[in-house]
Amino acid sequence: MTESLSVYWGLLLNDVLPLEMALNWCSASCHYCFANLNSPNRTANVPQIMGLLADYKNRTTFAAHLIREGYPIKCSNHVDFFAKSNVDIAMPIMELMTDLGISYSIATKGGDRLKEALGFMKKGVVYFSLATLDEDVLLRTEPGAPSAKKRLGMMEDLRSHGHRITVGINPCVKEWLDDPLKLCKELQRVGVEGVWIQPIHISNNQIKNMPEKGKAALGEAVFSVARKQRTHPDNIDIYLRTRAAAKECGMEIYDIGQTDRSDYFKPYQEAYPKHFPVIQDFVNYCYDVGKIPYVTPIYWSEFRDFFVSKLPEGIFPLRNHIGAVQFGHFWRDYENKIPKNMTYAHLLQMCWEIGDIAYSPCNLRCFGRASAYNSKGELCEVLDSNGMPILIFTPDVPVPENHAYAEWLEPDSSLPYEKIKALVYSS
Repeated sequence: MTESLSVYWGLLLNDVLPLEMALNWCSASCHYCFANLNSPNRTANVPQIMGLLADYKNRTTFAAHLIREGYPIKCSNHVDFFAKSNVDIAMPIMELMTDLGISYSIATKGGDRLKEALGFMKKGVVYFSLATLDEDVLLRTEPGAPSAKKRLGMMEDLRSHGHRITVGINPCVKEWLDDPLKLCKELQRVGVEGVWIQPIHISNNQIKNMPEKGKAALGEAVFSVARKQRTHPDNIDIYLRTRAAAKECGMEIYDIGQTDRSDYFKPYQEAYPKHFPVIQDFVNYCYDVGKIPYVTPIYWSEFRDFFVSKLPEGIFPLRNHIGAVQFGHFWRDYENKIPKNMTYAHLLQMCWEIGDIAYSPCNLRCFGRASAYNSKGELCEVLDSNGMPILIFTPDVPVPENHAYAEWLEPDSSLPYEKIKALVYSS
């Protein structure tokens, strides 16, 4: 049986919570849920959870080390702790973590026993998922989850008890969300500070695994945009309108790889003194120090110094971060080149140098690798004096023409500015 409490390997630099706990399959029964579709027979490994929690002070695993250091646990990216299939297991586990002083953050659609949990939960951040206010849509697509009205009421209740709230408008679907501003105003009313907005995505394999009832509930119109995710015009339209509505309501917005400056993670960073850094922190830094889009260089040393001091010191099995997100073809080329155990400084250096690694910043829309034409007219990657790639900041602004700053290349470069170009390597 797999571990149910482990390091949250798969979202390095994209979540401040470095541990995750998953329980049984989720009886909220959201037909689009990646976790249920990928692992419909998921079961909680309760002995592993309880064993680690009871003995984390003595164990030598990386997960135990993180718990000892005071890092919080995400509960959960894969299942809902307050779903009926999980709540009877989750309640004593949450009480135990509270008694032990172990921090945790809940991700949920809510449930009948949430009010009971308020009696012992320490103040923290609770993330709710709410894709629409249309109760008919929710009943059809999330048949085991609470109504929108109940979720909003639970958010209000949590806020009154000192908890901070973020919401995932995830998935963000045009067929379900007629008026994103109406939804965002309701979220603003109950005290939501930030929203994580993502288009719907369902793979062909997940559609094959989906029961016929789920296929009928979602319908071909949703599948047609879900297969193409970010490239379908309907997805782009509702995604941009929802982001604009959230901004209008004064809420911070987030999506993996976004180019906006955002304080979406601020509630987590303030509620949990020990947390991991995220790439959004570095995006904010580039704005705050005045990086000139498409011009100012970003060197490896600057990236390293920003992140390494914020990550655990020591040698750990960090190749697991890459293994959690990369596909087989990657390992055919790199398995013997990437050690299993290394420091975070080493891992980040590999991410900086090897663009094929999913966590490489050059795979985000807001960063690109600097390139220039050589004497033969060939476009080549620009390296610094240590042979490391140079990045540039590439937010969604026009590329400057005839800009006064051209000295982001090495000082001995003889290339005229008009020959300097920037390539954006996007995933």
